Amino acid sequence: MKTTTLQKTRKVTTETGDPLSQLRPVKQAGAFLLMLFATLFFALFMSSCDDDAKEEEDIRPESLELIVANDFEAMYGQTVKLDASQTYDKLEAPIEFHWEALSFPGDHFLEEYLQGVHQSAATFQPYDVGEFSFRITASTEYESQTAMLRVSVDAEVVELAGNLNDLKETWVPTTSRDG
Repeated sequence: MKTTTLQKTRKVTTETGDPLSQLRPVKQAGAFLLMLFATLFFALFMSSCDDDAKEEEDIRPESLELIVANDFEAMYGQTVKLDASQTYDKLEAPIEFHWEALSFPGDHFLEEYLQGVHQSAATFQPYDVGEFSFRITASTEYESQTAMLRVSVDAEVVELAGNLNDLKETWVPTTSRDG
């Protein structure tokens, strides 16, 4: 009789189930809900961060005004001032500047030719006659603007005449002054 009772007990236990096995689907559902909640919370958090950045951009109007002198002519041997000192930010944000030479006579432009590259006004000493092109970049924390400036460098008219082994030379300007 004991054998029969044991079998019935096992059968009854199997039919009613182990209390731990009954909790397994509840645990799985709870874990699923927890993961779903965490994912939704993370997505909400990330979207709110993006919205803050977009709101900052929407709230802050373009306020940087880059003001550079017009293209101009200069004489060889004179220091040339590249001026963007009238540049301002309407919201008074700090402005950083960067000047760079883009095109120039000859095949190289040494860094020492251009002084004050991180200031609103830079200077350069022309090493040759011809056209020099510069780019100025003005930047704040929120925006950046660039402008171009061309400087035509010419030499003074010098006329040399005389008997130098029967050689006569005349020097004339290399660029037009018609503008």
